[in-house]
Amino acid sequence: MPKSVALITLVSLVFTSSLATATFTLNSWEVVDYYGYPSIYITFNTTESLYVRLLAPDGTTADSTYIDKYEHGMYLSMAAQYEAPQPGEYKLIVERNTWSGGEIVYSKTFSFEGSNFSIKDIYIDWEYHNGYYKTSSIFVECQNSGDLPAYPSRLIIEVGDDRLDTPLSPSGWTPGKGVDISWGYPFTNLSDPDKMLTVYEPGKYFVYARIYDIYGRLITAFTDITTVEEIYTPPAEQNNEEIDSNNSKIEGASDTPGFEIVCALAALITMLILFHCFAKQ
Repeated sequence: MPKSVALITLVSLVFTSSLATATFTLNSWEVVDYYGYPSIYITFNTTESLYVRLLAPDGTTADSTYIDKYEHGMYLSMAAQYEAPQPGEYKLIVERNTWSGGEIVYSKTFSFEGSNFSIKDIYIDWEYHNGYYKTSSIFVECQNSGDLPAYPSRLIIEVGDDRLDTPLSPSGWTPGKGVDISWGYPFTNLSDPDKMLTVYEPGKYFVYARIYDIYGRLITAFTDITTVEEIYTPPAEQNNEEIDSNNSKIEGASDTPGFEIVCALAALITMLILFHCFAKQ
């Protein structure tokens, strides 16, 4: 075969292959937390290597990567680590690199309203110590009723003049977490004695709670009232041995000298009466 014909054939094959249609099929997608990164996990099938981009609502590229025909799943980050993603539209773009530039093989838009993390309730139990009241347990019940992950990182609770300020593990609260079941942050006097709150008088107290993300931005706030019941402590009782001793003195009066004297006087009087009766006869 002449070299010119071979060259023309090779160019034709390359040109024909470049015109072949690449296919990409999106099988499923899900919003997840991936090691602290809010992500969209997609499963797919593709016939060749392609370039994948995820655009954020502001138009910037949130994540991008190459895939090949042997891959069938991947995570695309929606924001930085431990950061709640922006609400709005995210666009998935799958491209094929050609001589003339990027050719869009597939695209899809995802719409989100955002995370909606909140404190549902705070449960506080109190116990009395010598001169003050201290919490025995605190449970902060939370939920994420939104459609994007949330990342709480710091909790502050104020009751009276006392304050609890503690870091939280910034694990992602995925959409729906805590909505249908009780979920949150428990603290007890046994496991977290340094995180208990103290007041010095019984009564009603306002509870102010706030949760922040790792960047110091307020996520949610909560206000409630907790009641510290007065605990009555009866006066110290007498020693049981003293009480038993007193009872034995009352019940065992026959053993006392006074009782013996009374018996002796009664016998003496009886003898005098009998003697007087005999004397008259």
